Amino acid sequence: MTFEEMYDRIEKIIEKLKDESTTLNEAVELYEEASTLTQSCYKLLDEGRGKVKIISSQLEELDFKDI
Repeated sequence: MTFEEMYDRIEKIIEKLKDESTTLNEAVELYEEASTLTQSCYKLLDEGRGKVKIISSQLEELDFKDI
């Protein structure tokens, strides 16, 4: 599942949690799912942040005067 798909699913879960017809059991299950998805999103963001740092440091090492 991509970051965007997880984010969309979290938004749908939030809407379902706002729905007064959602039972307590459903709400708990949805909350657990949203929690897992949120953790996965943070992991992907951290990985992306790490890649950006690596690329940025590599770019800083280049000497653009020779280009």
